[in-house]
Formats: sequence, structure tokens, C-alpha cells
Amino acid sequence: MKKILILLVCSLVAFTTQAQTKADKLKNIRQLYAQAKDKVAQNGKTAPNKRQQLVLNNQFDEAPPFKEVVDIYFDEIRQFDNDALPTSTESPYFMTRRYTCGDIDIYQEWLFDAKEPGRLLFAFECEQQNDGSKLESRYYWDANGLIEVKTNNPDADREGAFMQRYAGEYLSAFNTIANRNWE
Repeated sequence: MKKILILLVCSLVAFTTQAQTKADKLKNIRQLYAQAKDKVAQNGKTAPNKRQQLVLNNQFDEAPPFKEVVDIYFDEIRQFDNDALPTSTESPYFMTRRYTCGDIDIYQEWLFDAKEPGRLLFAFECEQQNDGSKLESRYYWDANGLIEVKTNNPDADREGAFMQRYAGEYLSAFNTIANRNWE
């Protein structure tokens, strides 16, 4: 009986800790997001500009022209080796994308973990709808995957895989160009 009681108490504590952990993770991600936005606002003002920008302008046949602007903000990580010159790696911490084509206007943001470069923590998407309204979606990840999706439209089907794929594709391109990671 005593063993069952101990097991029950341990299970209850573990369950309570898990519930608090998700709330704590979301709170931490929101704090990191606010810090990243402040850092982006200061980018280039008090220190060298640490941003790469990709701009695409195109038009296909009868379709309206489109414009896509991707900004990737990064920190420079210097590594020192006693036997060689110091090397540096650019580690993205925040990325934005704006895509416009005719009446379509999409704005997206991604927040990456500064402690674990390339690991996605948060994504935001704002999509202009045909009726003039905006669909906003927020995605939160931890080390185990997607932990929460919030949207202002309960009927919207949002699972996060698309935003995660986009982040991976742009990071891959950034690393190839900025860090010379040719494969």
C-alpha cells in the first residue's frame, strides 16, 4: 500500500511538473522573442549590421508580379584555436519574410535558439484574406517538436510543418552563402 501511495504521489508530481513546464516554455519563448525583436530594432545602430537580405522580384506570364523579401538576422560566433587563426560562424537568431503578389500579402517571422543554432523555437504568420481580414498563427516548438499552435481563426487548419520547412530551407541557403557550407 505504501509503494502504491508513493507511486501515485510521484506520478501526480510528474504530471503537475509537465503542465507547468509547457507554460514555462511558452513564457520563456515569448521573452526570447521580445529580446530578439529589440535586438533587430537596434541592428546596425550601435554595432555593425548583422543582417542578410534576399529580395526576389518576378513575374510569370499573366500572373501579377510578386515580391519576396527575406531578412535573416544573425550573431557572429568566433572560435579560437591555438594552432590557427580564429574562425567565425554566422548563427541566425531571427528571420522575417514578406511575400506580396496582387492582393496576397503574407508576413512571417521565425525565432531560433541562440544556445542551439538552427533549432526553431517560434514562428508567426500573418496572411491577408480575400475579405480583408487577417489570419494570424503562432507556432511554438521545444526540443521535442511542436508544443502549441495559436490562431485567431479556430477553423484554420494549422499544424506547423510548412513553417518549419520554410525555416529549414532558408537556413540551409543562409548557411551555404554566409558560412560557406557547400555540400
